Amino acid sequence: MGTGEIMVLERALDDLIKKWERFFAGVVRQPPIDDRDRLARNLRRLSESQSLRSADRFRCEQLQHRFMTYAMNWERMLREREEGRGRSLAAIRGQRSLEDGDTSPPTSVHSSSTADASLYDRYVAARESVGDVVRVDRATFEAQIAAQRERLAAKLGPSIRFDVKVEGGKVKVAASRARAGDSRE
Repeated sequence: MGTGEIMVLERALDDLIKKWERFFAGVVRQPPIDDRDRLARNLRRLSESQSLRSADRFRCEQLQHRFMTYAMNWERMLREREEGRGRSLAAIRGQRSLEDGDTSPPTSVHSSSTADASLYDRYVAARESVGDVVRVDRATFEAQIAAQRERLAAKLGPSIRFDVKVEGGKVKVAASRARAGDSRE
C-alpha cells in the first residue's frame, strides 16, 4: 500500500473528472455517482491506513482535498440542474438560436470529447463543469481564436485545430497542427 495505490487513485480521479465533464456536456445521460462513491470509499480507506509514509500521507491528503473540491462542485451543478437553474449545453444552443432568429438546427462540429458541439460550446461546457462562470460571449471568443490562428499560422501552418482541455481544474484552449481529414475547428 502507498505510492502505487495513490497513483491508481489519482488516475481514477482524472477519469472521474472526464466522466463528469461528459455528463455536464450532455454526452452521457447518467451522472457517474457510483464511480464517485467508489472513489470516495477508496480514498477514505487509504487515508485511514496507518502504514503510509509521511510523503504518501501528504499526497493522499492532497488527493482527498482535490476530490472533495470537485465533488462539491458536481453536487452544486447537479442541484442547479435539477432546480432548473443550471444551463445545459442544449439549452444554451437553443437560446442562442432563438436570439439569432435562426430556426435551423445548430450545425455540428466533430469533436472527440463532445459529439456535436462547436469550440465555443465545448469551452462553455468545460468552464461550467469546473464551476467557472463564462464571461466571454461567442463573438469575442471567436475573434480571439481568429487572432490566435493568425499568430500561430507562421509556426504551425495554415491548418490549425483548437481543442478544449481541462487540466488540474483549469480550462485551456490548445492549438495544434490539424491533420489531413481532421474536421475539428
